[in-house]
Amino acid sequence: MWNPRAICGLIAIVVTVVITGCNKGKSLIDEAKAQRDAGKLTDALMTLHKVEDVAPGTPEVDQAKNLAVEWLLTEADKPDRESDRIGLLTEAVSWNPADGKARARLCVAYADVNNIELLRKCADELKGKPNVPADVPGRLQAALADMEKARAERDAKARTEAIKNGEECTSKCHDLWITCAAMCVSAGRDDYCSQQCRDAEKDCRKACPGWPQ
Repeated sequence: MWNPRAICGLIAIVVTVVITGCNKGKSLIDEAKAQRDAGKLTDALMTLHKVEDVAPGTPEVDQAKNLAVEWLLTEADKPDRESDRIGLLTEAVSWNPADGKARARLCVAYADVNNIELLRKCADELKGKPNVPADVPGRLQAALADMEKARAERDAKARTEAIKNGEECTSKCHDLWITCAAMCVSAGRDDYCSQQCRDAEKDCRKACPGWPQ
């Protein structure tokens, strides 16, 4: 049978370990807060990273994650950090990948810079995540639709221009070749003129992507 005294001793040890871990975690969080208040965000985040190592399984681990996400989101909102915004939001997501708060902000940032590939991937990863603002999924789908429409219009325009340019070049070079050949034959200088015409054809191939190969 279990010895009641031994069981109580074991419980006391477990409680002591948990309390010690909590105290260490709390000390690190307090240190991180002081660093952040001093404008040392990078140092503060490095300190928060240590919480899970010294106090695993304690409430302080989740507290550290939540603080890191909150600080990074706040930093990303600053006007002078606009160029770093996507990087800051990506880091915020890495602290709590299962949550949708930071990821939703990252998706919106991709929409703001018209990055259709990353926006599509981000929107897919956002599905089913908690804490996503109700209006965000609809905004992202609308942004994707606009980007896809704009891309399709650009591609169609580029194809039309390429065809038009190719046809114009081919027509001009073809006319040049016919004229050159006719002049050479009528002048009775086939060999010399043929070489000149071949040189003209090379120029046409170089200048006109639509020239037949």
